[in-house]
Amino acid sequence: MQKYQRFWRSVAVVVGLMVAAMTWVAQGASSNPNPRVLLPQSKPYGMSYAQWSVRWWQWVFSLPANNSPILDTGDCSAGQSGPVWFLAGAFVPTTVTRTCTIPAGKALFFPLANAWADNTGCPYTTLTVEDLKALVVRLVDGVGPIACTIDGVPVRGVGSAVESPYRVGAQVFSYTLAPTDNILANYPPFGLSCIADGTTVFPAAEDGVYLMLAPLSAGNHTIRFTVKDFLDITYDLTVQ
Repeated sequence: MQKYQRFWRSVAVVVGLMVAAMTWVAQGASSNPNPRVLLPQSKPYGMSYAQWSVRWWQWVFSLPANNSPILDTGDCSAGQSGPVWFLAGAFVPTTVTRTCTIPAGKALFFPLANAWADNTGCPYTTLTVEDLKALVVRLVDGVGPIACTIDGVPVRGVGSAVESPYRVGAQVFSYTLAPTDNILANYPPFGLSCIADGTTVFPAAEDGVYLMLAPLSAGNHTIRFTVKDFLDITYDLTVQ
């Protein structure tokens, strides 16, 4: 039970690539219920939603606890690179408003509700890959209702984690912790003091409902996403 309690639902886009993405959005707008959101079956910037979801977790764990957007100890620019920037969710229930400056031309990828599991512990546990996958699926199945608005416009198809087309399904991956002040050892809800900085963890599993937003226009934007009885996160964004 203690092992399971450590798995918290966290409940977060090079000019040529941007032009390609916007062209794709325009071509698919007639069949896309959320024109600002890239279709879940697409491969934005060369990777699937599932692959980006793994990259999201690797980004989260690569940052130290004292400079972490998901812990509200670091700016949203921490650890960001390439055409896609990540927005953070939360490991624990929270209501928070975050202010963030995004460079123009960056897509945004973030979770509405997700979960991760692995065998880190003091001592380590011995769950199989299939055990880990089943665990994260159960966790995500149990969340909700979910909601998201972009500049006040509701995103369709995200209300139920079980039915959402934006759910990636269970993914198996590895991640490497920050070389100093790693989250697992230094964030109190985990408090795994035996986990050394720079440790690479495998296997890990994750699942969740994620969105990939096409680059937003210059100016101010607001993204809000909620999971009932768990989180309410608002991003006040400035794109410039």
